Amino acid sequence: MYPARILVIAALLPTAAALAQPVKAPPLPPGSNLVRIEPGLNPEEKKRHVRAHHHKGHVKKDMTRDDSDKGAKK
Repeated sequence: MYPARILVIAALLPTAAALAQPVKAPPLPPGSNLVRIEPGLNPEEKKRHVRAHHHKGHVKKDMTRDDSDKGAKK
């Protein structure tokens, strides 16, 4: 092979190894240590979710049984 090419490759290998360092995560924003994260919905979101998905007809229904044939005329 070419001796000059070998010398160039040998000179660039340590430089490439120095540049291939692990990537660090970005720093957290100021004041992030003051915020307490709670799992689940906060009370306002929970009320909104109940209001959006509540159906008055589901009060005394048994969701484990199939009622698709109850209204059918035979």
